[in-house]
Formats: sequence, C-alpha cells, structure tokens
Amino acid sequence: MLRPVAGIVFKPLTLEYSFRWGGEFGPQTRGPQAYAQSSPVPLPSNTAGVLAGAALAAKKQPLCTPQAGPDPFSDVKRGLRLLLCPEGDGFTLRGPYLYARQGDKWLLCAPLGRSQGLLCVANPGDKLKVCTTSTAGIQTVGIAINNLSKTVIESNIYTSVYTDPLEALRAASAACSLGLNPAKADTAGILVEAYMAENCGIDTGTLKELLDGALAPLGGETRPARIHVTSHVPGLELAQALWKGSSYLYIATPLLVPSSAYTVEEEPRRLIPSLLRALGLEPGPRPLAWGRLRLTAIGLGYSLCRNRRRPYHAAILPGAVLEATTARSLPQAYMQGFGVHREVGWGTILPLPEPPEKKEKKCRARAQHDHYPG
Repeated sequence: MLRPVAGIVFKPLTLEYSFRWGGEFGPQTRGPQAYAQSSPVPLPSNTAGVLAGAALAAKKQPLCTPQAGPDPFSDVKRGLRLLLCPEGDGFTLRGPYLYARQGDKWLLCAPLGRSQGLLCVANPGDKLKVCTTSTAGIQTVGIAINNLSKTVIESNIYTSVYTDPLEALRAASAACSLGLNPAKADTAGILVEAYMAENCGIDTGTLKELLDGALAPLGGETRPARIHVTSHVPGLELAQALWKGSSYLYIATPLLVPSSAYTVEEEPRRLIPSLLRALGLEPGPRPLAWGRLRLTAIGLGYSLCRNRRRPYHAAILPGAVLEATTARSLPQAYMQGFGVHREVGWGTILPLPEPPEKKEKKCRARAQHDHYPG
C-alpha cells in the first residue's frame, strides 16, 4: 500500500523553458531551417532526473555508478529511492503537471499530446470543472555559431518555441473561468506528487529539510527553478473525491506500453479494449470517451550517466479520456500508476468527473456554381 508524502513544485524563475518531447530538434526541417517546439509540461524523465540528482547531491552520493545495469532509469531510481524510501518497499512519482493554488481554489493541468494544448481540472471550491485550452509559445530565431572562430555557420538557421509555465496557467485559469492569477497564487509551477510505502519512514517535513528552497535546472536548456515542498497532492484529492462516482480516466503523462500488451496484426477497433485489459483496466461502454488514443514511439530522455539518449519505447500519448474501471481502489491505482517505469512518473492516469465538452468545428461552406464556361 502506498501513502501520500508531498507535492514537489518547481517554481519558474524565468519566462522561457524548453520541454522538448522529441529531443533538441524534431524532424520538421524546411530547407536550411530546423524547428523545435516546447511542450507546456516536461516529460517525467526530466523532473524525476532533477529530483534524483538533488537527492544524490544532498546526500553526497555520486551521480553515476559503474554498475548501472540494463534499466535505463537505474541511476534515477537509485537517487529517488535515497530521497523517498531508503529502507522500505517502494515509491512512485505522479505527474508532472502544471499547478496553481490560491486558498481553496486550485488548477491542475496535463498536456494534450505533443501539442501546445492543455486539459485542466479546476476546483473553484464547490464543483469540479474540466476544460481545455491552448498556450502560446515564445518564438526565437537564431543561427549556429562556430565555437572556435566565433563566427556564424552559413545555412544553419533554427527556430525555437519556448514555454512560459505561468502564462500557460493564466490562460488555463481564464479558459476554466476560475479567476486565479498564478503570479499571486500561494503556489504555482510544475508539480510532481510523491508517494511511498508505509514502511519508508519519510514524511513531508523530511523532504522540506532536504529540498525546500533549492535551485534546480529544469528543461532542455537547464533554466533555473526553485523547489517548493507542499502537503497538497491534488491528483490524489481527485481520486478520493471521485472513487465511487466516476469511471473517466485521462492519460496525463505518456503511458509506456509493455510489448506483450498488443500485436501489430490486431484489428484497430479491438486494440483499445485489449490495451486497457493488458494494463489492468476493464473497458466501459465507451472505452474511448473523448479525444484520440495515439500509440507511438517516444524517447525516454537523455542519460547523463551513459552520455547518450535512452531508447525509444511504445507509448500512448496524453490526449485520450478512457471510460474504464480498475479492480484496485481508485486512489491506490492512481498512486501506483500504469505501464512500464511508472515509478518515475510515466503512466500517470488522472481521474476526471466528466470528459471535456466537445467544441463544435466551424466549417466554411464552399460556394456552388451552377454556370460553366462556354
């Protein structure tokens, strides 16, 4: 059994962050110009690596060990175990999310696939509300520099689109009609929730002594953020509130699918129920209640210890609301997560009170001409 320990919030200290799910630059290359776009939320590998590194530094332990083993997250899990459960039976991280809280009001947002979109749950204090919004990035254009001669490299132009977490939260608050200003909130930033086994012997106070107020490098260009430890875990609050009344689950972080969970030859219309059952979920009347379930390959981030990229893995991207139930209690299922490497945050599934409202698409009718030339 797992229990909640703390919410760990990365408070932004600058406007531009780079959370690139496809590496430094994606495959969209137009002539000499390369393009890279940031997601509003980092991948779990990023936030888990930052927390593991902070724990290893605080405990004066080496960042890397020669006996890394086949697990691509072995050194990350070693640091997280030292932070959360040095002697117990286990731990998990849930998220990351975008999060803001002011008094009884709070806002929790997860990404919509690789796009700039967000799906958010707003709690104004009385009734939960689900909404979607899109965020505007900060675009910069540059050109590559020769490090030796300090001159530009011809035909090496690039465009980068960065994200501002507080501006994304401000847009989400407006879309949800919440009236919450992230700049004046008690807490606002990127949230990771920490859970651990009963016998781990760590509490919120211990994490505060170790992490609270520390500076952390966040994102692809190591922009600074300040760590704040809080007792609030809104994802678990949702699971506890909706335990008896909801079967809607949103894939909030990429869910790494075991290779045994599907076959390429399987009929597409049967793929969703079989995937859900392989993950320990029982499909409801409408297994895909909202959005699009996209099975793709995703990179697991960069390993500083191995000095190379981690391998790709089959994953279901955020962007789908599932109608399904679990044999476990909903709070325990939420804390434990789903799929491969769920300990570091992959496979976070967020309970929802209802799917978002479907927005009507505006179509432009094409004029019909009854006359012909000649």
